[in-house]
Amino acid sequence: MNAHGERHSIRNIRKQFREPRIHFALVCAALGCPPLRSEAYVAPRLEEQLEDQAHAFLLRSPARRRRAVGRVPRRDRTAAAAADGAPRRGWPGARAGRGSRAFERAGGPAKKPAIVYVHGGPPRQMLLGWHYSDYYSNAYALNQYLASRGFLVLSVNYRLGIGYGCEFHRFEPSDREEALAVAWRSSPVSSVSSWTSPVLLIHDDDDRNVRFTETVDLARRLQARGVPYEELVIVDDTHHFLLHANQLRVNRAIAEFLERRLGAVGPPAR
Repeated sequence: MNAHGERHSIRNIRKQFREPRIHFALVCAALGCPPLRSEAYVAPRLEEQLEDQAHAFLLRSPARRRRAVGRVPRRDRTAAAAADGAPRRGWPGARAGRGSRAFERAGGPAKKPAIVYVHGGPPRQMLLGWHYSDYYSNAYALNQYLASRGFLVLSVNYRLGIGYGCEFHRFEPSDREEALAVAWRSSPVSSVSSWTSPVLLIHDDDDRNVRFTETVDLARRLQARGVPYEELVIVDDTHHFLLHANQLRVNRAIAEFLERRLGAVGPPAR
């Protein structure tokens, strides 16, 4: 389009905003796009309008039918201070959990079984809404599903993640020994001696990012300590689940394991 003697496109306009929901608002009206809004976007109601527009699109089934927004679990921003007492900066959150998201279904018991979701990376960021990455949009959907089943899900944006400035993202150890110590403490193997809770191990045997032998090693350590564990091996797939059917299989396994071990408090799964 042309305006004031300059040529503009939807893509170029979107780039001017640091707001992922802009992709639900500025659209080309194609069949697969979010619906056009029947009113103008205005500053006093912009947050409400963007949130509603995102819901209107994300809650569509493949048959293009809308579901009631109220059926989607509420997502709240939460904040958690780091152990080193780092000050909060920007919007809610501190260095340990800046911009964390809590998924919770309205109603039900006051106390719910809780799940802490830690995204991969670490140079990644979980968003308050649907994610632009297919892998993390699946994680968002799974968190929503678990919340709909009665769990409280906390999705944490931890230190070294993106979106909160260089200081939050960067870690510069003082020397090699410190770097090795941090790497060791970050590994599950470093604390396996204190594990007692049941564990579900899921791994693709053609993973090019994380060696499959690491899961084999962890399983042996858990077995040696008598820790109950279950294992699901996805054959001939990679770290990011190239087959959608495998991703669904993993999601079902996770939900079934958590419901069985922690207790399902939601409606029967369908």
